[in-house]
Amino acid sequence: MPFDESWIPAPATALFNKQNDKYLYDTLFALIKGEPYEMQCPKTGERLERGRGWLIFKNGKWQKAKLPNKRTFVRVGLNRQTEAAEEGVLYVIEAIDVASHSNQNGALTFTGFVEFPDAPCQQAFDAILDALRWRDGVIRLRIGSARSRGFGEVILECAEEAPESEPVTESLEAFCERAGMPVFTLLVRTPAIVYDACGQPAETLTPEILRHYAPCLPQSVQLCPEATRIERELVSGWSGAWGLPKPVQQAFAAGSVFSYTYDPNDTDALQQCLTQLATTPIGARTAEGYGRLIPNSAYHLQQYIVQFQQGGKSNG
Repeated sequence: MPFDESWIPAPATALFNKQNDKYLYDTLFALIKGEPYEMQCPKTGERLERGRGWLIFKNGKWQKAKLPNKRTFVRVGLNRQTEAAEEGVLYVIEAIDVASHSNQNGALTFTGFVEFPDAPCQQAFDAILDALRWRDGVIRLRIGSARSRGFGEVILECAEEAPESEPVTESLEAFCERAGMPVFTLLVRTPAIVYDACGQPAETLTPEILRHYAPCLPQSVQLCPEATRIERELVSGWSGAWGLPKPVQQAFAAGSVFSYTYDPNDTDALQQCLTQLATTPIGARTAEGYGRLIPNSAYHLQQYIVQFQQGGKSNG
């Protein structure tokens, strides 16, 4: 994503003002407590709709992230034999418009991170960088389509530490106080490819499935269906090694929200487990970035729709 680590996908419980998406709200705690809410913006009275896209926490408030604009390029096809323009052959390339979204250095920056389970993995990664002709701390390469036509040039830079970011999670105590009961949530940050015991795509993220990836999960944890909102999507990809498309797999879409209840006596054990889930992805193809979760997203607390309808101040 072209923004730092503070971004989240819009939760499936989020509502946006249809006419002005700077007004953002969330319905999670209303679902947990069975509170009614109107589908009208508390600030403007305009219609609310399911929020989609990406959100960032910036300058002390949540706002909708703006993705880079795209630009369409029309090119003339060339005859490979004569190296001249082929009559009647035009093609179109859609690419990111770098000029419309640039930072102070004049370049669009995408930020990510790499986690290593052990030292040998990091050594292997460093060896790959050396193979890519590491010079002056940067790697110049081309990615995407139409590379031979001058598109896709990027500079890869590696820092020793991840950049600092705004917090996107809240404590168990804050969630329990707002919900009036012991509860926690898992927000799917990147599509999660999860299968059940029969090898079929999981219908939901049950505690039993979670324990397969986090054995420390307390036995008292139970799914809260009334406050769980699931969306699905199909994920595929391209294998550069084989030159073939990857299999199409069903996944929980980014933004899906899973809610759970637990015994208050298990708070300490659960806190350790959530810390593990926040840093360790679940499901298949985790090395490609799939399966990342956000426990107790701060968005749910800060954008609680009922408090705005009762006269609270908006963080949107």
